[in-house]
Amino acid sequence: MDIQKEDKAKYETIDAPLEFLNFLNTKNGVLCVPEPKFREYTGSVLKPDTFSFAKWFKKNHPEITIDVGNASAKVGLRSNDFWLPLVYLANDVSLQIYLNIVANYIYDMARGALRHDKKSVHLSVIHKSESGDIKEFLYDGSLEGLKNTIKKIDINKLMDK
Repeated sequence: MDIQKEDKAKYETIDAPLEFLNFLNTKNGVLCVPEPKFREYTGSVLKPDTFSFAKWFKKNHPEITIDVGNASAKVGLRSNDFWLPLVYLANDVSLQIYLNIVANYIYDMARGALRHDKKSVHLSVIHKSESGDIKEFLYDGSLEGLKNTIKKIDINKLMDK
């Protein structure tokens, strides 16, 4: 179960968005953030799985706060893909913990699916690393590829970057 060619994971240092810095100074937990554009939609848009993910998250991880930002629209898609919202992680939630929560969510949602249905996962996370850098993790690919990506993350190297 190696990461397939179509599975794309990227982890890099970025310039901190102002709204992320404001979030870090005032909140804990996870914030689902509207994006300025999604496909042909413009304006502040929440990705399709935002509310079901937030509801599942609150039920299964009540110890971690999750909030959903305001948006002018919520995109609805009819596909086997999981389009998770862009999230900001506060200092009390690590990337490793968040990615494992996402994998658990997708596993729960995909349990009733047919085996031949290929599930794709699309997610993006912005967080502050231990070194103080603002990092963005992007993933587009299969559920198996996400699981392998999570396993391959060396938490010590992650925190040093």
